[in-house]
Amino acid sequence: EDMEFMCIIFLVIGFSGLIGATISHGCFSILGEAMTQRLRVAILTSIFRQELGFHDDPQNAPGMLSKALELWAFRVSILCKSIQAKAAAMSSLVIGLVLAFVYCWQMALIMLGSIPVMVLANAVQMVVLLGAAKSENENLTQAQQIVTDSVMNARTVQALGVEHSLVSMYAAWVEKAMKGAWLQNFFAGLGFGVSSGIMFFIMAGGFYLAALLIKDGIADFEGVMMAFMGIFYAGAGAGQAAVMVGDASKAKVACHDMFQLMDRASLIEGLEPTGETPEALDAGTIEFADVKFFYPFRPAIQVLKGINFRILRGTSVGLVGPSGGGKSTVMCLLQRFYDPQEGQIYIGAERRPLKSLNIRWWRK
Repeated sequence: EDMEFMCIIFLVIGFSGLIGATISHGCFSILGEAMTQRLRVAILTSIFRQELGFHDDPQNAPGMLSKALELWAFRVSILCKSIQAKAAAMSSLVIGLVLAFVYCWQMALIMLGSIPVMVLANAVQMVVLLGAAKSENENLTQAQQIVTDSVMNARTVQALGVEHSLVSMYAAWVEKAMKGAWLQNFFAGLGFGVSSGIMFFIMAGGFYLAALLIKDGIADFEGVMMAFMGIFYAGAGAGQAAVMVGDASKAKVACHDMFQLMDRASLIEGLEPTGETPEALDAGTIEFADVKFFYPFRPAIQVLKGINFRILRGTSVGLVGPSGGGKSTVMCLLQRFYDPQEGQIYIGAERRPLKSLNIRWWRK
C-alpha cells in the first residue's frame, strides 16, 4: 500500500511537471520570439536611419550589420527564454536545502561545503556541451563578410576572374578560426571528464559520512539519505543557474551594442526628417558656395577644395573631370547623402540652404 501511494504521488508530480513545464516553456518562448521580432525591426529601422557616412565605416559593412542583426536579437531572446529555467533552478536550490536541513541538519551542514564544487562541475559540463553552439569568433565574422560581398557582387567577381583568390582568402580566415581548435577541444574534454568524476567523488564522500553518522547513532538511514539527496539536488540546480550567468553577460553586451546603435543620432535624419517643405521653390537653381568636403573615413583626401558654381533653372550643365575629381561627390552632396565640412549649398532664387529643407521632400 505504501508503494502504491508513493507511485501515485510520483505520477501526480510527473503530470504537474508536464503541465507546468509546457505552460512555462510555451509562454516564455512566445515572449522570446516577440522580443526577437521587435528588436530586429528596431535595429533595421536604426540602420536605415543612419547617414551614408555611417555605412562607410568598415565596422558597419553589410555582412557585419546583418550578422549583428541576427546575433544581438538572438542573445536577448535566449536570455528571455532562460528566465523560466533559471527560476526552476533556483527553486531546486531552495527546496533541496530546506529538505536537507529538515531531515538531518548534521549531514546537510557537512555536505553544504560540496555545493560550490557541484556548481562548478555542473557549470563546466553545460559550458562544454553548449559552448560549440554559442562560440562567436571574429575570424568567422570576417569570413562571412567575404561571402556576403562576393555573392552580392557576383557579376563583378566573375568579370574580374578573382574566384580563386576569394576562395583562398575565405579559406585563410576559416583556418585562422580553427587555429588551436584541437587543443581547445582536448582541454574541453578534459574539463568535462574531471567535472563528471567530481560528482562521483562527492557521492562517495557523502555515503561514507552517512555511514559514520548512522554508526554513531547521530542519525538514521532515512534522515541522512534525504539530506544527502536534498543537497545533491540543490547543487545540481545551482549549477544550472550558474551556467545561465553567461547568457546574461552576453545579453548585456548585445544590449549595449544594440542600444548604442539605436540611440545614435544620425547626422542626416532621413526617416523622420524636419525642415521646410516650401509650396513654391525654384528647385532648378542650384549654387555651391565655397564647398569643401572629404569622406568621413578618408579625411586625408580632400575631394572638394572650395568649389563654386551656380546653375540656373532651365539650363544644362556638364560636370567634367578626371576619375576621382569629385563628380559623383557633387551629386551625393546635391542629394544630401553627405553634408560638406565647409561652405554651403543653396537651392532656388531665394538661396535657401539645402540643410534647411525637408530631406524626404527634397529627394522626391
